Amino acid sequence: MARSISALVVVAALAAPVAADDLTLTIDQAIARVDPAAETLTAAREDLARARDQIDVAKSARLPQVNATATIQHTFISEFQGGKITFPCAPEPCTPLVIDIPIGQKDIWRAGVNVSQSIYDGGRTRHAIALARAGVAATEAGISGQRAALVFTVAQAYWDAALAVRAVEIGQAALTSAEETLAQTQLAFSHQAAAEFDVVRAQVARDNQATGLIQLAAQRDIAMVALARLIDAPLDRPITLATALEGDDAPAVTAAARAGAALVDGQAAVAVTQVQLAIQAKEAAVKLAAAERLPIVSATTDFGVVDYPEDLHPFNTDWRSSWSVTLAVSVPIFDGFRRRATTRAARREVAAARARLIDVQEQVAVEARVVDAQLAAATATWEQARRTVEQAQRAYAIAELRFAQGASTHLELVDARTQLEQAALNRARSARDVRVATLRRDLQAGLPLGAGGP
Repeated sequence: MARSISALVVVAALAAPVAADDLTLTIDQAIARVDPAAETLTAAREDLARARDQIDVAKSARLPQVNATATIQHTFISEFQGGKITFPCAPEPCTPLVIDIPIGQKDIWRAGVNVSQSIYDGGRTRHAIALARAGVAATEAGISGQRAALVFTVAQAYWDAALAVRAVEIGQAALTSAEETLAQTQLAFSHQAAAEFDVVRAQVARDNQATGLIQLAAQRDIAMVALARLIDAPLDRPITLATALEGDDAPAVTAAARAGAALVDGQAAVAVTQVQLAIQAKEAAVKLAAAERLPIVSATTDFGVVDYPEDLHPFNTDWRSSWSVTLAVSVPIFDGFRRRATTRAARREVAAARARLIDVQEQVAVEARVVDAQLAAATATWEQARRTVEQAQRAYAIAELRFAQGASTHLELVDARTQLEQAALNRARSARDVRVATLRRDLQAGLPLGAGGP
């Protein structure tokens, strides 16, 4: 008597050898490999570092700006050649007055230090810092969304691979059953208890089952390659999935996924958070644009030394020094209405972002309903598939018995086996759908809009 397909699936799963160089992987381990294997997260962290640098750039306006200068100037031809002015005298005889002047010299050496300090800038610096901080927060929210999406993608790939492995097990069990049926039919034919037509039909059924198994094995290999790429595992190293497709470990898997996505209880949807941060950034841009209308007060001090060497040896001559302090006030009066247009455009961007926030909040609410409906449908389908498998197992057992007793045809047995195989595959697919829908519900707060959709 041939064994049932479900029993063969269990035997195949338990008896399958694990090579020493196989990578045994649980769902928790797959999720833990998301962060170091994700190039997109590495690039996002660089963007975050650059956004934080913008805060330092904005803060630098509050500190003194110090610049040192050093120049060497050589004049080939000058209207003040010689650097002297002669005043004639009268009446003769007298001595003309000759005065040295520091212009028209062939070589001029200068060195100086300029220090500038902003005293009042109308809040430009403050609003620029707020704008930069909003950019950092938005980038952090984006990284959070990317991490959650990657965790969901890896988990989905894991369950897809587990489903592909289960499909191969089911197909192998069905092929084993078909081979046993062929052996029984050939034995009956040798005792003249079956027709040659039954033998040929059993061979065709066995060959069809073998062809289907080849396709299932190819799908399994493709799913394993996709999983290996996501977790940065060697593509030529076999992977053994250690977490069962149908198990009661959903809370533990959810906890591992939320930890991998860095989600906390009560966290607002990342899509909503990103729009709220965008509103903050645009409001800061409005204030920054409005601050352009206010005056700027700054203080500047300059200290410098200058020398006019005649023999290119400045350290052998006298240096002349100068030091000045300047208090400057700059008041914008008219710029062709540029500031007014900039402020108006920034305010329109704020209004658009607030409208976008309402739209995103509605989309998040709709997605929550969709996810709940998908999970409920997947759970109900899994329960139905489980009952169908039990009925198909019973029908196949009866068909096996009737065929062995000669009370039914080979076609009836093949039909029962096909129905059992399909029911087992449906149950495996339903288990996968329950796993994926559960994770999508539990990670929804961290997922961008549309991520993980059907």
